[in-house]
Order: sequence, then structure tokens, then C-alpha cells
Amino acid sequence: MLAAVILSGGASTRMGSPKALLPYQGRPFLEHLLEVTHHSKVGVRRVVLGAHAEPIAKAIHLNPDEIVINQEWEQGQLSSLQAALRSLPPGTDGMLLCLIDHPLISKGLVDALIDQFYATKAPVVLPVFQGRRGHPVIFSSKVYEELERARRRLGPHKGSQRVLDRRRRLRAEPQ
Repeated sequence: MLAAVILSGGASTRMGSPKALLPYQGRPFLEHLLEVTHHSKVGVRRVVLGAHAEPIAKAIHLNPDEIVINQEWEQGQLSSLQAALRSLPPGTDGMLLCLIDHPLISKGLVDALIDQFYATKAPVVLPVFQGRRGHPVIFSSKVYEELERARRRLGPHKGSQRVLDRRRRLRAEPQ
């Protein structure tokens, strides 16, 4: 079973309002990401909130057990990823990680990444388009400990990127 994790903890200062609530195809970014990450292999879902937790939680109907509040959201994206990791039940195979400011992903892409993950058992699976890495990313549970330790070694904004760089990547082209 995978955990689908959507990071939406930032302040969205340049946007002027929470990115999770910005419209995309007639509905908020967050609703779109919740829909495209629905998959038979996803058994756990977490939405990490921070700066705008209250308005997002009021606008989007989530089960309380799906919400993770990152009190340290000002420490950056890695702190939200780590808050999600700490909230996961034991036994997940991996984590499908989505960033709220990357809503342009399709259900087909998510399905392809999950198929690649289970077919290869790779520690990290991510899409590549025209030579550039994209989102979402699947991290195997085998790298959870490395992600949890990343901040102390690398700083709050570089940790998960460094884990990606050090791990073997499989490429699943977007559909």
C-alpha cells in the first residue's frame, strides 16, 4: 500500500491566497490532486497544511485523519515532508508525494508511476519529460529514514532533492 501525500504548508505570499484553493479546471488545486491520486494501491492519504491550515480545511472536505498540521512550515518543504512521514502508519510501501503548486498532473501519469514503482521496486520513481525531472515523486519506504535525517545534514530546502540525486531514478514518461 502507498501513501498519497500532498504538501500544502507554505504561505503562498506571491500568490496572495492559498495555492490549494486556486482554481484549476473549475475546482481548487487540492481537489484536483486528491482526485488524480485516487488509486487502488493508495491506502493512506495525507494533506500537510501549515500557514493557511484553517481556510483550506474549511474549504476542502477532508477526513480529520487525512490532515497533518506542520507547525514548522516556515522551515520549508522538507519539514512538511517529514511531518507527513511521521504521520504514516507502519507498513506503507512508499509515498506518492505531490506538491500543491504542481497540479498539472494526470491520473494516467500517477497510474504509470505506481505501475513502475511496483514493477521495479526502485527507491525513487519520478516522471521525466524532455530530460527534466518532474512531479509527483514516489519514495520507497526504504528511503524514509534518509528523508527524515536530511534536514540535519543538508538544510531545510535541499534535503529531498539531495536524496533524489543520490538515488537511482526510473523514468516514466507522462501520458
